Amino acid sequence: MTMVRPNDTTAEGFFKLWDIPETLEFVRGVENFVYKSKSGDYFLRLTQESHRQLHEVQSELEWMDRLS
Repeated sequence: MTMVRPNDTTAEGFFKLWDIPETLEFVRGVENFVYKSKSGDYFLRLTQESHRQLHEVQSELEWMDRLS
């Protein structure tokens, strides 16, 4: 299955949703699509839902929470 990169407007919408007042730039797209803010303080990773099951996403969020 070929992954289609979301348009930047979609990613910018997430930054606005979370009140992040920065512009973003596309970093890379392989298994996921990664964006970062200009300052490098924020990252956004988008994954197609066919690549992760709900329990996998929940486990990863728990792991990231522990890292913080």
